[in-house]
Amino acid sequence: MPTRRTVGGRLQFMVIVLLIAAFILIAQPFSFTVYQWGFLFLFAMTIVQIAVGNVGPDAAWGAVLRALGITLAILAVMVGLGIYLTPYLIHMGGVSP
Repeated sequence: MPTRRTVGGRLQFMVIVLLIAAFILIAQPFSFTVYQWGFLFLFAMTIVQIAVGNVGPDAAWGAVLRALGITLAILAVMVGLGIYLTPYLIHMGGVSP
């Protein structure tokens, strides 16, 4: 009898398939618009992969959503810190804006 995958395992498999689809969208040479959408899709799936990859395949929805929330919070803090520190770092380098 086949075993049934839990939420974590199914999501990990789905994210891998979607990452492959995003690479295919980027690799196609016909439409720049499709390339742009593929790049955005790849960026989003990469963030989701970081979150889903940090939970086990037997994880429930709560653990997956908690990991996704923590990943998005860390990303937001890093982007915010980068925006905040950029003027100071430019000034330290002697470059005038």
